[in-house]
Amino acid sequence: MAYVVDVENWIRFEEELVELEMFRNNEEIRIQAIQIANDMGEGELGTFEIVSHAKEDENYKFIFSVELDEDGEEEKKLYYCFCFEV
Repeated sequence: MAYVVDVENWIRFEEELVELEMFRNNEEIRIQAIQIANDMGEGELGTFEIVSHAKEDENYKFIFSVELDEDGEEEKKLYYCFCFEV
């Protein structure tokens, strides 16, 4: 199974970070998501979350999804789903 290299819909992810004034956290969240996705076995694919500190008392939970490529190439794809304040 191939390794995940990046978030497939990274533009949407970065736009969300800009809206939340959290773009400085982009690299940290992205690298963590890629590492988690690559550690997932075929039977573990699905969604996971990453919590990141925005400012003072604001934390956001970012939800990502790992799926197998629909082309049948057994390639994992990492997608950003949504986030919300926790």
